[in-house]
Amino acid sequence: MNLKDPSSWKYKLSNSHQIGGIETSILDNGPGKGVRIAWVNTGTGLRYKLVLDRGMDILDAFFNENNLTWISHAGLTAPQPFSNQGIDWLRTFGGGLLTTCGLSNAGPPNTDETGSCGLHGNYSNLPAELISVKQPDIFTGDLSFEIVAKVRETTTFGPSLELLRRISGTLGSAQIRIKDTVTNRGNSPAPHMILYHINCGWPLIDEGTRIVWQGEKKPKPQTSTTQISTGSMSLPVVQHRWMNMRDLEKMWLLSIPKLIPVIK
Repeated sequence: MNLKDPSSWKYKLSNSHQIGGIETSILDNGPGKGVRIAWVNTGTGLRYKLVLDRGMDILDAFFNENNLTWISHAGLTAPQPFSNQGIDWLRTFGGGLLTTCGLSNAGPPNTDETGSCGLHGNYSNLPAELISVKQPDIFTGDLSFEIVAKVRETTTFGPSLELLRRISGTLGSAQIRIKDTVTNRGNSPAPHMILYHINCGWPLIDEGTRIVWQGEKKPKPQTSTTQISTGSMSLPVVQHRWMNMRDLEKMWLLSIPKLIPVIK
């Protein structure tokens, strides 16, 4: 099926979901009971599950019959917003294609002038506020789709960070586009860290697997003083390192089956 040639399929369909799109639902059983999710089908064999109540991260992902991700023993669990001390984070770490770490800490537990932070921060245990869902429309020829949500990490009389996440794609294209914008909603500078924890699994990761990286790789700086003043900040994707960049627009592009992250 060639989705780039609408004349070959447009008058053979009555609903865009026959090809793909976004479907939201709520789990009703197991450790993830009550958790909101969204399945995204690109119409190419690439489909993936967003966990709205876990920062709208990506858990399951498949290309045709092949699994792409590593899933932990815990799997999908309900968020535990107070699992932010020591290594409590590991109790609810499900793995998956993308687990976001932050927004105040990414890395080992530590304590500073703003208080104590647990392993990898609290982001992945925070529910997202769903802002909008845009479905593809075969009748207008607009095959793009997008889901937008907001995640807040805040405390009274303390730091207040907000992440706006847009996940988008196009029917007929085996790609995942993620755009994150972090804004300091407080009235004073706040510490900020973010890490994109990518967890690929069998059979994608097996003997003979090759990972092709077309982005820039830099060593981790020795300093640890990154802060966001009031206002917004868009971040480029990095690999386990601090960021101190402003007014940059990030697009994380996952291309299946080549699995190539691209920085634009």
